[in-house]
Amino acid sequence: MSQVSDYWNGEDWVLQWHRDIMGGIEAKQLQMLLEELQQVKCSNNKDAWRWELGNLDYFTVGYLHNHLDDVLLPMGHVLYRWNRFVPIKVNVLVWRIALDRLPTRVNLEIKGVNIPSARSKQLWSRIAGWADLHMPSFGSLQEAYDWLDALSMKEMQKEKTLAIVMTMLWVLWGYRNAMIFHTKKYRKDTLVDTVKLNSFN
Repeated sequence: MSQVSDYWNGEDWVLQWHRDIMGGIEAKQLQMLLEELQQVKCSNNKDAWRWELGNLDYFTVGYLHNHLDDVLLPMGHVLYRWNRFVPIKVNVLVWRIALDRLPTRVNLEIKGVNIPSARSKQLWSRIAGWADLHMPSFGSLQEAYDWLDALSMKEMQKEKTLAIVMTMLWVLWGYRNAMIFHTKKYRKDTLVDTVKLNSFN
């Protein structure tokens, strides 16, 4: 099996052919190959992956999250907090909420689309009772974060509480879509159970 080192002498490429290169298309393709190879930098080190985003030469999930927030979140928007206790689909939904990329009731009403309430206050109250928390109604994702930061509990418990809040948003979003598009029959009395079942998947 051929290796790159078989064709690299440390300074230049050494290409050997079984027969001489003819003119025409073969010569043109060889010239294109040599031009591409001139852009390749070879070394005697072992092959390895290198992370070149920012000041780090190695990959971390946390750094990538921060970079995505810096690039995608406009100034003034809340920085999203990824949560390991909820499925990816829940993380993505709440992340889009942080980006203000969802057609929420307020955003739709601005465009003249009237959406009925999804009874979020009743659900909020029942989930707060189940979690044994005084959980106020939040006007924004930042208000939820501020309330969570002010709680006197360990960080692990705060993260699990945030998972409940995020799952509640996901359930309400699904219920809202079902009401508008009639894609699925949602029973209001099952919403609380749905939150409980999906909070820590």
